Amino acid sequence: MPSMIQWSGPDARAFQQAAGLTNERLAERLHVSARSVAYWRNQTAGPLPDLAQRVLTRALDAADEPVRHRFEAIRRARAPAAFTNVTDDVVAAAAEEASADLMLLTAEFDPESLTWLWEESLETARAANRPALDTFTAAQRIRGQALQLADHTRRPSVLSDLYVICGQATALMASTAFDLDRWRESAALAQSAISYASLAGHSSLQAWTLGLAALLANWRSEPDTALNHYRHGMQIAPVGAPQVRLQYIASRSHALLGDIASVAEVLERAQRDQDDAHLHPDSLSEEIGGEFAFGRARAQACAAAAWLDLGLGPEAFKAAQCALSELGSLPPGRRSLSQVNGARIDLATACLLNRDGDGAIEAISPVLALPASLRNVSLTGRLVRTRNTLLAQPFSNDSQVRHLADDVNDWLTQRPPSAQAIAGQG
Repeated sequence: MPSMIQWSGPDARAFQQAAGLTNERLAERLHVSARSVAYWRNQTAGPLPDLAQRVLTRALDAADEPVRHRFEAIRRARAPAAFTNVTDDVVAAAAEEASADLMLLTAEFDPESLTWLWEESLETARAANRPALDTFTAAQRIRGQALQLADHTRRPSVLSDLYVICGQATALMASTAFDLDRWRESAALAQSAISYASLAGHSSLQAWTLGLAALLANWRSEPDTALNHYRHGMQIAPVGAPQVRLQYIASRSHALLGDIASVAEVLERAQRDQDDAHLHPDSLSEEIGGEFAFGRARAQACAAAAWLDLGLGPEAFKAAQCALSELGSLPPGRRSLSQVNGARIDLATACLLNRDGDGAIEAISPVLALPASLRNVSLTGRLVRTRNTLLAQPFSNDSQVRHLADDVNDWLTQRPPSAQAIAGQG
């Protein structure tokens, strides 16, 4: 025989407590949204809507006998007849609700899930030579799982950790979306990552993602926008690697504006700050590392790009050569092939500016032999600059350099297949 209950918010909480279900699991059993469940259980006065009355009645009728007994016991414990005055009623009702919330807090979250997510996040960030699309999908999976767990807990410390994981995963998605030639999606993901980092109060991650937004603006040839991101980031970034990275990124923004004095000034300041960075440890750059690390190799690669934008071959050659040397000193497992090949391209372009055709051919030949699967937007952008430099330099009588120009053009006409595979996932 169907149960005859005028369901209220406390009744909904009592049934949830008796069944030992989280909002999400109760929603699945009732075939409604988790938002509806949360709304019903939080009602403090009056009967619930007709839909809730019907759904909860069916669920109670279908419940096991122990669940029904627990439900009735919880309702009897808060029945008005059991109390001597209104104060007792209010206090007892509050105690019953607190008890139900405690049950949910202890039942809804498995600490092992958080440990596993941290490990997955570390592995994805440190996978230096994983194909960009694989990194994107791995980070996307981690982000989804972090958000799902966030729906299942009310613990502030756990929520903060989950927002950090979500922010890191979203930042990695933004970075690899750029590599996959999805610039609009990359910018949107970067803004999302900034929001999650802000929610978690993680200033280093905020600064890193603002740096990514500045980098993207530089690649779009929007240096003023990039400098706005840089200034915002410097207000947030901790001293040490976070500020150093922003300054090196800003050096290219100034270069795109043709401001040689500002480039020299910001690079000199960044160099000094990098020399002192060991005095200010940064967990994101050092403990997480991988894509979030910013050592001397990346710093010199940024400097090389800035000098190349200004057309200053000797300075660019020195910086690119230093970047390659720093990369070569890393263990093979931490050596990013994309960074190595990017430095080779920049070294070749610097050689061309210095009228050294043989040096350019030697530096760039390994890059031109790369399979399509290892090519990305960053390398393509650098090669476009190499091609433009080839066209501008007087190498018309050098057959080898003319052949190099043909090879560069052939490389640039072959679009990496991974750039198309991400369509629909941004």
